Amino acid sequence: MSRQIIWDSKMIEDATERINNGFVLSRLENPFFEKVVGLRTSGLVFKMSPEEQEEYIRCALDIHYFASTYCYIKGEEGQPIIIPLRDYQKEILDNFFNNRFNILMASRQIGKCFSFNTKVFVGLNDELLEIRFGKLYYYILSRQRKLTILEKIKIKIYDLIYLLDK
Repeated sequence: MSRQIIWDSKMIEDATERINNGFVLSRLENPFFEKVVGLRTSGLVFKMSPEEQEEYIRCALDIHYFASTYCYIKGEEGQPIIIPLRDYQKEILDNFFNNRFNILMASRQIGKCFSFNTKVFVGLNDELLEIRFGKLYYYILSRQRKLTILEKIKIKIYDLIYLLDK
C-alpha cells in the first residue's frame, strides 16, 4: 500500500532546497513533475495555509490582480517579467472573467482594440484611407444587408462620442 504525503509550502521549499543542493530525492519525496523544480506533479495533495487561502480567493475574485502578480512574459533579455497590462488587455480579461461565453480569435501582436472609434487605415484603389473601426464595420455590414434602426442609432451615438472626445 503506497503512502500519501500532504504537502505544504514549507515542505515544497525544503524539497526545492535539497534538490538545489544536489540531493537526489525518491519519487515519493519529490513533488515535481519529471524532477523539474517549480513544476508540481499531478495528483499532489497540497494543504494551503490561511494566508495562501486568502491569496487564492483574492486571485479568484480579481483577475487584474492575478495577472499583474503571477503572470510573466519573457523580457528583452530573456528574463521573466510581470506582464504590464494595457487597457484593452484588461477589457479582454474582464469580458472573459464576467462571461464564460467568449471567443477571442486573434493572432499575436496585431494591435487588438475594442474601441468603435479607433482609427484604422484601409487601402482602396491605391489610396490609403483613414476611417474609424466602427464606421468601417457598419459600412461593410451595410453592403451585405440593410442596417437596422438600432444599428443606425449606434452609429450616430458613436459619432457623437467621437466628436466629444476630440
